[in-house]
Amino acid sequence: MSIKITLYRVARNSKVIDALIRAAENGKEVITVVELRARFDEENNIDWSKRLQEAGASLIYGIEDYKVHSKLLLITMKKKRRRARFHYAGWNG
Repeated sequence: MSIKITLYRVARNSKVIDALIRAAENGKEVITVVELRARFDEENNIDWSKRLQEAGASLIYGIEDYKVHSKLLLITMKKKRRRARFHYAGWNG
């Protein structure tokens, strides 16, 4: 099973981050793209990034010269001998 997600503004008490940390600690592949230049939440994002890495998650820190402001999620899991994929794409608009 794997979880791949983009993170822009992460709250101080984020249930999403808690779930990602638990997944990584339980041996799931967790890959996150974290935007460190998120307006007003840079410190939270840096702190959460450290905790995610400590739990075993792989991190990508944004893309040079671009600000990642998308909400993307891909979960891959096995379901009755088949691979199932769940995805989400969201935006402000």
